Amino acid sequence: MSNSDGKKTNASTAPAGHAQASSPREQPAPAAPGADHFPEQVPAESTPDTARDRQSHIRYMRRQMKEMTREFKALFQERKDLEKKVRGLEAQKRELQRRIETRISTPQGCCQQCEERKNVADNHRR
Repeated sequence: MSNSDGKKTNASTAPAGHAQASSPREQPAPAAPGADHFPEQVPAESTPDTARDRQSHIRYMRRQMKEMTREFKALFQERKDLEKKVRGLEAQKRELQRRIETRISTPQGCCQQCEERKNVADNHRR
């Protein structure tokens, strides 16, 4: 028997009238208490079958967690640094705006002082 791809199916390899037994790896792992709430977290294919596989998986997951923690800390520090830089730039912007407003609001006073200095200098020359 073959499916539409032309590949043989499991049913075709079993003798007629006998159901083919599936291997323990193909059977889904028994659900842990509360696992039904998050079935998408650990697919049945990725659950380790032996104690050695479980320990290896645990070590792998710990390495993954450590790596993600390092990445998180680095990103968090980068965010803090950028926020500090933004605060500094905003303060610099406010200072520049204050200077501009001061110069715009008192151009006559500034020119007047320059004119007075010029007059004083002219008076001393006479």
